[in-house]
Amino acid sequence: MIGSFEENVIEYCGPTLAGLKAGSCFTCFRRQFPDAQQLIRDVDRIACEKGVRLCVLADKQDYLLVYCYRPAMIDVILSRPEVIDFLDGMGYSIKEQDWLPVLSQRLLHEDFPHEIGIFLDYPLEDVMEFIRCHGQHCQFIGMWKVYHDPDGARQRFSCFRRCVSALRHHLFSGKSISQLIVSM
Repeated sequence: MIGSFEENVIEYCGPTLAGLKAGSCFTCFRRQFPDAQQLIRDVDRIACEKGVRLCVLADKQDYLLVYCYRPAMIDVILSRPEVIDFLDGMGYSIKEQDWLPVLSQRLLHEDFPHEIGIFLDYPLEDVMEFIRCHGQHCQFIGMWKVYHDPDGARQRFSCFRRCVSALRHHLFSGKSISQLIVSM
């Protein structure tokens, strides 16, 4: 378990804060952060000014699932015809911009609907293959199960790890989370 709320945001959402990834999420346990809702609102207020949003995707008894995303980057992903077709087939109406409430609603009834990978900036091909293969037969596992372009995925994962390491170093050196979020 990581110490402060800001450390959790850096650890699990660093690539999104740095503008390298459109979305990230993490579990925020109520026993560790009884004031989690306020902490999320505080970071969201700061992050919003730099093009990043934080919200609660799922509010469970023991934890909150926190979603950190860059709306502008998500809009680009959701504008791709193949993504629109895929999500339409999963019951989303991307054209009406109602994806976030639909995703939140699904998280109330499912542990982790597989299409969430789109909103976490996983490659569409990997999300679709994960669903088709029921999570089996991947080439390797990193931040997600990789089915296509393993070399590209390894490079991305390496970049994400370096990003988190650098952000962690800056946070521990006294920089605020506001100073660590890249404006876009």
